[in-house]
Amino acid sequence: MNRNIVLVFALIMIANGVGVFASPDGFIETQFYHDTFDMVIIAPDIFFTELQPLIVHKNTVGVDTFLKTTEEIYTEYHGRDDAETIKLFIKDAIEIFNIQYVLLVGGRKGQSFQWYIPVRYAHVDDKFMDKQILTDLYFADVFKENGVFEDWDSNGNGVFAEWSQMLPEDSMDLIPDVCLGRLPCRS
Repeated sequence: MNRNIVLVFALIMIANGVGVFASPDGFIETQFYHDTFDMVIIAPDIFFTELQPLIVHKNTVGVDTFLKTTEEIYTEYHGRDDAETIKLFIKDAIEIFNIQYVLLVGGRKGQSFQWYIPVRYAHVDDKFMDKQILTDLYFADVFKENGVFEDWDSNGNGVFAEWSQMLPEDSMDLIPDVCLGRLPCRS
């Protein structure tokens, strides 16, 4: 990464209450000096450099933003799968940093069926055809009405967001707790 870009990024982040440090392995680490942010961007390390101008822009216009890589999340959190692991981080970001906005950056890896940022499918069986419908609402619906973590698998069978003949088999409130978007980038 260009040294001038790193310096400008570091100065803006420090001005916004975020410390930026180069770790021994070459990755940039952050340390937060204040307790609220507006937005978190979640992306794999591969998009780190390309996202810096967006982060700088958001912080410059008053949307306190930081980046959390999927690699960091997978190291620090442990869910049943990668999607739940990301959702557990989003839960903590809401509770700890008062996050209101989440941007997931990453689509499919090349022409494969693997994803940079995991996805969740709702399972709908209308007795004619069993359908899997991709939905990012899973990542935005973090809490049930009573404030408990919403895993979208209330019957515990490992199948998320089950619907059979238009009736839910899993109990979900389906109300977003955070504004969420996705940039489905491949490169």
